[in-house]
Amino acid sequence: MATATAPISHPATEREMAPKLVLATAAESVGTGEPAPSRPSPLDSELFAEALSAQKKGNHSKAVALYTKLIGLNPQTADVYINRGAAYESAGDHNLAVQDLNTALELEPKFMAYRNRGSVHFKKRDFERAVKDYNKALELDPSDVDAHIFRGLA
Repeated sequence: MATATAPISHPATEREMAPKLVLATAAESVGTGEPAPSRPSPLDSELFAEALSAQKKGNHSKAVALYTKLIGLNPQTADVYINRGAAYESAGDHNLAVQDLNTALELEPKFMAYRNRGSVHFKKRDFERAVKDYNKALELDPSDVDAHIFRGLA
């Protein structure tokens, strides 16, 4: 029987439990703060692609810096907050991850933000909040396998 301080068994040994990145195009994720342009500026596209690349390579501090720059260009883009939250979580800064995911949810309630925030709560062993977030993620996307798995574990 597991005790309260025992490690939690979960599929992280079989699959990555890291938060998921929003892999939207820069046109969908990053704007200029003005009415939706037909195409993102080259700077926005390059920064977004560079931030994603840094994050995928595990360079979380660089990813955070680039996402922060993108947020400075357009603070109303939920996907950038979701990705920066994922970078913070991967770097072990759960408080900043939750702040970014909360901001993303205020801007646009997306299943990815709920699932990622559930992941942060799970890692903090706050299972009640994790289950609530996984439930909300599943309301928005009932087919999300990870949310089903981790809700069951929480």
